[in-house]
Amino acid sequence: MEEELPKDEDVAASEAANATAIEQMFNAEDTLKIVALFHEADADGSGGLDIDEFCEAMVKLYSSVSFDHLLALHMMIDTNCDGAVDLGELLHFVWQKEKASEKLDFNNILFPKPVTIVPLNDYRKIVGFLCPAAMDEGNFNKNLPGKVSPYRKRQYVTITADGILKYWSNDFRSSHPIDLREDERRLPYTHRRKMEVSDVLYIKQVKELVVSSSDREMYFYHFGTLVDVFRIKYSLTEKDHKVTALSYWCKNKKSIFAFCDSKGFLSVFISHDVESNGLFDKGAFYKDPRRDHATAYVSHLLTNPSKDFYSLRLSIFDEACGHIQSFPGLGSFGICSKSSKEMTIVTLIFPDKLSPPQVSQTDYTSEVNKEFFTCVDYSNHSENIVTGGTDGVLRTWKPGIKLYNNLEGHENAITRIVYNPKDQVLITFSADSNLRVWSDHMWYCLQSFDIKGMNNSPITSMFYDFYNNELFLANTDIARSLGRGTDVLKSQLTSHDKPICCMLYHRIFKQVVTVCLDGLVVVWETETGRITIQFTLPTAGLTTMAFDEPQRKLITVSQDGKVRLWNFNNALQLDVLSVTVPSKVTGVICRGERLYVSAQNSEKIFDLDLEGNNNQCLTHHLLCNVVSMDLHEPTLMTVSCDRNVVVWNLKNRDVLYCIRMNENPRAMLAGKNDQGHVVRVAPKTGDRRLKSSDVTEEISVDVDLHILCLKSRENDIDTATMLSTMDGHVYAWSMKIKGGLIGKFKAVKDDGATITSMTTDPGDYTLLTGHSTGHVSMWDIQSYGFKTEADAGPFENVQGRQVSLLPPPLLRSWQAHRSKVVSIVWASYFKIVITATLNYNIKVWTKTGGYMGILRRDQWDAEQIKAQEEVTETQDDRALTPEKETVRRRAVKHDSRTRPG
Repeated sequence: MEEELPKDEDVAASEAANATAIEQMFNAEDTLKIVALFHEADADGSGGLDIDEFCEAMVKLYSSVSFDHLLALHMMIDTNCDGAVDLGELLHFVWQKEKASEKLDFNNILFPKPVTIVPLNDYRKIVGFLCPAAMDEGNFNKNLPGKVSPYRKRQYVTITADGILKYWSNDFRSSHPIDLREDERRLPYTHRRKMEVSDVLYIKQVKELVVSSSDREMYFYHFGTLVDVFRIKYSLTEKDHKVTALSYWCKNKKSIFAFCDSKGFLSVFISHDVESNGLFDKGAFYKDPRRDHATAYVSHLLTNPSKDFYSLRLSIFDEACGHIQSFPGLGSFGICSKSSKEMTIVTLIFPDKLSPPQVSQTDYTSEVNKEFFTCVDYSNHSENIVTGGTDGVLRTWKPGIKLYNNLEGHENAITRIVYNPKDQVLITFSADSNLRVWSDHMWYCLQSFDIKGMNNSPITSMFYDFYNNELFLANTDIARSLGRGTDVLKSQLTSHDKPICCMLYHRIFKQVVTVCLDGLVVVWETETGRITIQFTLPTAGLTTMAFDEPQRKLITVSQDGKVRLWNFNNALQLDVLSVTVPSKVTGVICRGERLYVSAQNSEKIFDLDLEGNNNQCLTHHLLCNVVSMDLHEPTLMTVSCDRNVVVWNLKNRDVLYCIRMNENPRAMLAGKNDQGHVVRVAPKTGDRRLKSSDVTEEISVDVDLHILCLKSRENDIDTATMLSTMDGHVYAWSMKIKGGLIGKFKAVKDDGATITSMTTDPGDYTLLTGHSTGHVSMWDIQSYGFKTEADAGPFENVQGRQVSLLPPPLLRSWQAHRSKVVSIVWASYFKIVITATLNYNIKVWTKTGGYMGILRRDQWDAEQIKAQEEVTETQDDRALTPEKETVRRRAVKHDSRTRPG
């Protein structure tokens, strides 16, 4: 009697129940019980629990969890993938679960796309980068995290160190330059005075741009989105000191403008009503005949307060000030010394609306021979002051008390910090161009990447558009990184940033593993589309993958020829084999402790030992360029580009059968003269070093020759156990003596189209083919490829052999992509189809061809999968013809037999 399989709703309910149970497993309070159960279950005293011992023990503590999920847990806990869970691995898993909140959330990386470099072809160093519209909007987009908002196109402004201001369009393709040095009148025959900008500040309440320069001047410009209104309004002159940094904040119309100088002083100017009276007392300004604008001396403003304005100067350091940052929430400024050895927090407390402030200073000093204070910012959420040091350590401080936390990660001096209040993260940048995103309050690194392609000069300016969640970095060029939160970013998100090389389905974890040309391996949950983990291989380029037979280890073969074994649950590299294989691999198959590898333009099939050094090669005179392989226990099917098939008995490496597809449709028994050769392979020392020019930038899927074994079928003379493709057709072969070609059918719609990938479900009931046109077709093959006397035809006579031309029922076909389908998998447990293409995207479809989404861009759950299936089925029913009704009924019947795997 055939086992009754769970329905879709039962699958969803089962997954939800198990997820809840697993969430409650391995809590810290269960540690003693877990240890006791471990020792009780370890009956043989080996120090490790195999899968049976593990399940027997865990069921006693967690009886509601299914065997399949316990199996997945055993594999997850088994860090070294040796098939046994020892006590150390078990306790480490318990500890890690307690710290689960500290795991990187790969699904919500703040900056998921690569940085875009905007080359300006200019030698001038940008010291100021601004966006008036973004700064006028306030601190951040009011939408909740995770919500998508319309992207707002901007106008940007840059100021170079020598005083050239430019208005830029959103795409930086057009600009309008303004020379700030033109603002002074010059006597005839006099030279233009050199300008060296030290800092730039925008004050939104009065729409003014402040530019400080090394000539002890601060220039205030009328500033907005219109170029025509840009003009100088007035200036301040600091006679004694050079201005090193500017800062400003405003609260309830009370504005506080401040600057630091080269002698270690902080000068503060307070306007009690900035909207009515401006920043400074207009009576302090005078008209210089050499200038078109009014000017005032800082010393005069400091010594002549009025009822609407107040100013003060504080001695902060015995050296120059290096950095200043306002903390409006605290009513404070943070100032770092030029040497980065000291920091002072200056707090202004106003007893009432018009009274002078009460001033307090809190000093922080680095440890001996340390420099803790290159830059500073403040988190309103965790109420911590955050500083960057020259040692690359990010330090957090509670205001008024000692050091609170050390966050290590950067390998060079931290030069900039900015706080994102919407996402509650800190963004830091170091001198070696490394950018990191840190979780506020939890204090761990969420993301880290390097800014590349901006020549070798230091970053001199940084700006964060909080609404668009877009970060800008500048030196002589500009780098922009668009973060999550806008419709533009969502539309730009792709599953990978490079073409996808390979895709695998893990039947136990119910996950899909993908790798692309830049070496990024991503593990996805098929139920939700979420990323479980991702990691980067040591070498980029063309990469092929396979699982070992128990599916505990991931095996990768990169373009450097190295075979690496991984625990893909934690990105732990377990081993690197001593043998180097060719760079462009066409097939990887694991059987037991042996790994079989074929490569382009190679007649060798590498037969490698995963546990030792018993490595060898298989060669055969019919195999000149092996393009595809598959396993039908206990045989290995191999095919070369000239359509010669060689079948190997893996028990003794004998050749059993040969097929010359171009010459004879029959499987021929291999005699003594048709045997292959087994050659010992010695380990190679050293690494094959790849130049950047050697790394493949494209994936060729033009080979129209693939083989696929129907593993559930018994080998029989009248039963097809291997499918092959050529010229858009699928061929069905019996791989027994006197067997051969049984049937063929055209699987593509368009002339010239080819089959680029194919797979079946675990029971070999359904065949999925992916085409060069981006189409996907689903075929019912449960009754296909069986030769019987009742076959009605039509037939084709191929060299005396009767070959059926009757195709299997086409269940459905749809346009999945606009470019070639490079890989296709059937995720059997949730009955979904997953397709990958050259345009970097991986799409997910229901069993009825209903579109679920693109991995990384979209997420879903089991209920949404079922709902989409019902929508697609309804649409199919509306377009149902009598001819299609028979196929539909057959599809329903065969689908009910498909076993979750």
